[in-house]
Formats: sequence, structure tokens, C-alpha cells
Amino acid sequence: MNTYQFPDFEVIVDYAHNTHGVGKFAEFLNATEATRKVGVVSGLGDRRDEDTLGFARIAGKMFDEVVLRQDRDLRGKTAEQLKEIMMRGLRLDAPELPITYIENEMEAIDHVLNTAQPGSVIVLFTENIQATIEKLEAYEAKLKAAV
Repeated sequence: MNTYQFPDFEVIVDYAHNTHGVGKFAEFLNATEATRKVGVVSGLGDRRDEDTLGFARIAGKMFDEVVLRQDRDLRGKTAEQLKEIMMRGLRLDAPELPITYIENEMEAIDHVLNTAQPGSVIVLFTENIQATIEKLEAYEAKLKAAV
């Protein structure tokens, strides 16, 4: 888990991609103070549908807002299949949950950085850890240069 503290919000980067991992992360996030909790999540094609649904269901309860994205490697399912399962699971216990679908991971990260509300915690469940860290470091450098 990597944490980035920006002036108005915090970003946490993690690789929780299964129901057990996201469940443990939910325990941690529930103890975290934030005005808003935003998650960037995706499903994995090599999981059973019920496992993907369980992962999405926990994420739907954990976050106030979700950006749903796709991994580059869909691992045997189509983007539409994963999107449908994830959307269903996210809304199972939270039918009014705001969900934005941005297929590309880096574009999804740009979106949450550019729309972050003061006091929020943004969680990035990432596929590409190195590119995600590079993007966050570039964002941090941009903020410092603007000061």
C-alpha cells in the first residue's frame, strides 16, 4: 500500500483484486476519516462471476463514489461482461452509488485527481503499479511547481 498526501486530499494505491483483499482493505478504510471515499476499481476475467460480484459488492459498500475501469489484460472475459458484473455488484447494496465508467486506467486516475474534493480519500486498486506511481509523482511535481 502506498499513500500520497496532497494539499486537499489523500490517495492510497493498492493491489487488492480479490474479495478477501478488498474486505481487509474495507476494514482499514472504514477507520479512515474522510469527507468522501472514492474508489477506482476493476474486475478480473479469470475469477468466477460470483467472486467478481462479491468483490464489487464490498467496493460498493466501501466507497461514496466509484470509477469503474478495465485492466489491459481482461483474462478471458470481455470488457462488457466484466462491466456488467461489476456494475451489478457495486449497486447491489448501494443502488444510488455514483459510478463513472472510464475504461482506461490512466484516464480514470486523471479523472479522480482532477475532480477530487477537499478532505476526500481516493483509493486506486491498480493493475499497473509503476505507471500509477509515476502519474502520482508527476501530479505532485506539478502541484509543487505551481506554488
